Amino acid sequence: MNQKLLFLSDTPFLFIFTGQSGAGKDTQLKLLQSFVSQYSTRRQIVYSSGDYFRALSESGSYTARLMQEKNNRGELTSSHISTMFFGQFLEKNFNNEEIIFFNGAPRFQKEAAQLDEAVRFYNLPAYVAHIKIDNELAFDRLMKDASRRERPETKTAENIRRKLAWYLPEVVPAIEYLRSSDRFMVRDFEGDTRVDMLHNQIVNSFCTATAVH
Repeated sequence: MNQKLLFLSDTPFLFIFTGQSGAGKDTQLKLLQSFVSQYSTRRQIVYSSGDYFRALSESGSYTARLMQEKNNRGELTSSHISTMFFGQFLEKNFNNEEIIFFNGAPRFQKEAAQLDEAVRFYNLPAYVAHIKIDNELAFDRLMKDASRRERPETKTAENIRRKLAWYLPEVVPAIEYLRSSDRFMVRDFEGDTRVDMLHNQIVNSFCTATAVH
């Protein structure tokens, strides 16, 4: 198998990692970035929705206060904010030369529809690795992670439960929207797999993928 077919693409492309919190998206994104670097000298740019939301939360703005109130009620932030974030990211960083990685987006069906419009606008092939994991394992992983780095959304067990509760009603419909689009190739992976094995599965699944147009 020629492992460089997709990653030596003559055109830029978008690669998305999505799935339940605690599924290992951050780890797998970094591993794939390292792998891609072996075959492509293209600049890589990474959009992480969580980083943008945390930066907004720390800004002290009125929007940030409203967002924090929603988070405290266990609600997801309005989709217009997340859509604004990835729109700003692409406008600022994408010059039709880069390999784009998205981490943790889209989180809403409306956001998925906007992302679908964006890849059509930029004429980007788009690939999605959906990492699945059950809630209890996700909870255990997030609790361990919370002991290493302090984040408001995972500060308590209750906050973690609220965070995990968003996945089925909000994130899964977004993933299914992308799956139904002719602009995205979506493939599913089990997140309870050993890290190196999961990385190999992702690489093997996409490396010889036929480009999405």
